[in-house]
Amino acid sequence: MEKYLLLTGLLAILVSFVPVLSVEEGPFVMNASISQPVAIILSENLTEGILFTNDTMNDTQVNITVTEGVWHNAIRNYIGNVQTKTGYWVQSSPGNAVNITVCHCACDNLICQSGLCAAGTDYLIVACSNPASPDDCVGFANETSSTKGSDSTGLGTVPTKGFSGTLTNQVIGALVKPGEYVNLRYWLDPNPDNAPTGIYQTNFKIYAVEYGASCGACTC
Repeated sequence: MEKYLLLTGLLAILVSFVPVLSVEEGPFVMNASISQPVAIILSENLTEGILFTNDTMNDTQVNITVTEGVWHNAIRNYIGNVQTKTGYWVQSSPGNAVNITVCHCACDNLICQSGLCAAGTDYLIVACSNPASPDDCVGFANETSSTKGSDSTGLGTVPTKGFSGTLTNQVIGALVKPGEYVNLRYWLDPNPDNAPTGIYQTNFKIYAVEYGASCGACTC
């Protein structure tokens, strides 16, 4: 009789611990974070550097002897002296999934490296407010095209833009689709006109951001 009563009591305890089921209805989070990489391809002439020569369309560098009021070509402005070809171009990689904006900037003024000029002190001014005016500076022209090195819309023979300052980013290709090119030409009108004989040099930077993003600050 005692065993029977103990079993009954244990059964009552087990029944009282059966869980009550519930249903979750949400809402719950679904999340994705997307980062689109962009890439650009530079012509070999751009990676060589912008080497200014005299005012003719030469493929080799010749000393500048006239410094007042003359736009001097970069040596790859006209490949083989051909008016419709430039050796300076940037391509948006065909593998990009998005449109891009191409930016560039000058890291400093053209500073004396060697010669009769004072190294690290004498310099040629890079920036100008209006390259079509007598203001001396480094000017450039640019166009977006589906063709590499092409002058299809008329890059012209004088700059249409100028560097607005050192360490200041500028847009050279506002909307460049995958596979498209930004074609460029560069000119120098030395300032000051009485700059001492010597070699002057600076660095410049070209990079890309996804279309819609800002070029940001220039860091060299």
